[in-house]
Amino acid sequence: MSSFENTMNNFAGWIEKKIVPIAGKIASFKPLIAIRDGFISIVPITLAGATAVLLNNVLFAPTSILGTYLGKTAFYANSIQPFFSNWLQPLMSNIWWGTLAVIALFISFTVPYNVAKIKGHDGIFAGVVGMGAYFAAMPQNAPEAGWGTIHWGYTNSGSIFTALLIGLVSGYMYTFLIEKKITIKLPEQVPPAILKAFTAAIPGFITISFWGLVAIIFSKLSTSGVLAQGNVFDFIAHNVQSKISGSADSLWLVILVPLLNSLFWFMGIHGGNVLDPVMSTVFGPLGTFNTLILQNVGSVLSTDKVTAIMDAAKAAGANVANVTAALADSIITKSEATGMLFKFTGGFFNDYVYLGGGGATLALIIAIYLFSKRADHKAVAQFSLPSGLFEINEPIMFGMPIVLNPYFFLPYVFIPPVLALIAYLPISTGLVPPSNGLVPWTMPPVLSALLNTGMVGNWYLAPILALINLAVATLLYIPFVIATNKQGVVSKSK
Repeated sequence: MSSFENTMNNFAGWIEKKIVPIAGKIASFKPLIAIRDGFISIVPITLAGATAVLLNNVLFAPTSILGTYLGKTAFYANSIQPFFSNWLQPLMSNIWWGTLAVIALFISFTVPYNVAKIKGHDGIFAGVVGMGAYFAAMPQNAPEAGWGTIHWGYTNSGSIFTALLIGLVSGYMYTFLIEKKITIKLPEQVPPAILKAFTAAIPGFITISFWGLVAIIFSKLSTSGVLAQGNVFDFIAHNVQSKISGSADSLWLVILVPLLNSLFWFMGIHGGNVLDPVMSTVFGPLGTFNTLILQNVGSVLSTDKVTAIMDAAKAAGANVANVTAALADSIITKSEATGMLFKFTGGFFNDYVYLGGGGATLALIIAIYLFSKRADHKAVAQFSLPSGLFEINEPIMFGMPIVLNPYFFLPYVFIPPVLALIAYLPISTGLVPPSNGLVPWTMPPVLSALLNTGMVGNWYLAPILALINLAVATLLYIPFVIATNKQGVVSKSK
């Protein structure tokens, strides 16, 4: 065995002994699992909402890419666009209203549901109680709207952090009471469905009462002048979530996220699952604000819509003064939208960093096709390519393998931060429009970068930037592919 191989094997052993156990404990932390699975549960909702926004901005709205170019013809303007504007554009808006606009409500159910499932209890009752607790903590009137109205700022992603908090506390409180037998006792002859419902009654009442009491305490503290915010939603949005989301445009976070993702994956732990709770909390409000802006480009905004956009801006930590100025005439132009959009949302990483999946493994596949002399690596690249084109990279991760493979530690872990840095510069300066998470994460690279711009600003530069990053990643992988050629020859000689 050569000294190089010996060094690599020792390095792999050190990682497996010292790092993997720590990462494993983080990945198995039950509250994080509950949050992760809670977000996974609402994937159909988020995809439906994002698709509706995408279709409006690409096809149906008068200011869409299709409407902008074909709207100049009389036939399209007089025959096709009116149908789009009167039927399909409102339909897409309604889909958005039933999905992304109320996403926090879904989280308030799915998180306590998964807490209960993890602890071996019935998830449905825990989810229902969690949602009841969420409403119990919510103000019972929207500003200037009277009693019995709900402000949508308490249902959209601006309140995701609050939904996570209430969902986790409610889930653990409910299951704790169940485990301590603080329940109604019924004879064994009672049908199981009725028995479960009555068993949940007292724990559910106590859990919901707790959050109702929290709502009263916040209201009293606000009335007495101790707190500026009169409810837990506004308190968290002002003091926690907006500050967290406000840091999402920072260079350090843009580099740190892909670095951590790659480190987890290298150790055999699904990096996306570990980081998703943080990603959704930090970048979710930014994506909601961007989506709301793109949804209303070119439309005359009602007073309620302007208020909704301002609420979303506050939750995301946006520059409220700039947003207010842009909304002064109640119309958002494409140029104004470009200036208001957050530059970095979750879509940024899929479009410019995770090309083919975590670690930009599509670039590794290309490098293997071009420079590998190993039959086993070429075979892995061949069966990994179809899934890699759709951002799924488990075949190459475990087929090479990359997991705990010291030969690929450096490129796999450090290429993604390099790509993030390259993409950060043109996007932060406004040369390339931001990614808005409008398309599913399985959209092929380059095409995803194009569609996620919402076709505003210099949208045509987005796929060029994605191609540049793909080329850079391929070049950086090439030396390591060549190095494994030599390692393969040594193995054969043995």
